[in-house]
Amino acid sequence: MIVSVIIPYVQTRGSGFEELRYALRSIERNLKLNAELDVVIIGDCPSWVRNVRHIEIDRDAKAEFTNCFDINRKMSRIINDQNISDQFIYTYDDIYFLKPVGPQFFDRRICVRELDERRRTESLASGKFTTFRKLIWKTFDALRAQGCRQIYNYETHLPRAFDKFRMQEVFNTYAPTFNRLLFSSLYFNHFYRAENPKMLVADETKIKAGFYGDPDPLSFPSENEEGVKQLFSEYVIANHNDEGLSPALAKTIMERFPDKSKYEE
Repeated sequence: MIVSVIIPYVQTRGSGFEELRYALRSIERNLKLNAELDVVIIGDCPSWVRNVRHIEIDRDAKAEFTNCFDINRKMSRIINDQNISDQFIYTYDDIYFLKPVGPQFFDRRICVRELDERRRTESLASGKFTTFRKLIWKTFDALRAQGCRQIYNYETHLPRAFDKFRMQEVFNTYAPTFNRLLFSSLYFNHFYRAENPKMLVADETKIKAGFYGDPDPLSFPSENEEGVKQLFSEYVIANHNDEGLSPALAKTIMERFPDKSKYEE
C-alpha cells in the first residue's frame, strides 16, 4: 500500500533555518503508517530535495486573502490528481514528528476551540480582528448556512489524514477557493458533526508543542534550551513560526534529527 504525504511549500527567505529539511527527517524517522510513503511537495521545491514528487503550482501573490487562496488551489490540485492516494496525509514544512506516529494518531479529532456567536463578539471587541480571524468567521458562516450547529475551529496546524473523495465533496459544496474558506474546518465540521473533539486550547491532548513567540495560549516559550528539550520529551508534534524560532529551539531540532534522510542530497 502507498500513502501520499503532502507538504505545501513556499520558498521564502524567512529565518534562514531549513525547516523542511528537518521536517522530512522527522517523517522518515517517525511517520509509521505500515505503508510506502509517497512524499509530495506542492508549490516550490528546494534544489537539495531528493526522492519526492514535486507538483509545481504558481502562487498568486495579488489574490485577496493570498494564503487562503493559495492553500485551497493546492488542495484542489491534490484531490484531482489520480496519482495521490485516496487517503492521504497533509502536513507542513514546519511540522516535526517527535515520536513514532501510526495510523491511530490520525483517527483523533482535535480542534482549537468551539466557535459561537459569543466568541465572534469577543473577537470583534478585542481589536485583534486579523485576516485569519476573518477567515475563521467566514468559514463559520458557511457551515451554519449548510446546517451545522455545533462548529469547531479545526485550524490546528497539525498533520491531518484526509479522504480525497470527501474533500472533493467539501470543495463542491463550499467552493473554498472562490469563497476564501478554510478547508480543514469545513471538512471536519461537515463530516463529523456528532463528535466532540479534544481541544488544543485546553491542552487536552499533549500532542503539539507550538512555539510562536507571543502570548498566544497555544504558544510555549522557546528561549530556554532545557525547557524546550523537556517539551520535546512530552509532546508528539513540534511546530514554530519565525518569531518563535529561538537559537535554543533551532539547536534542539537539529540535535533531535542530526542524520540525513533519503529526501535530501
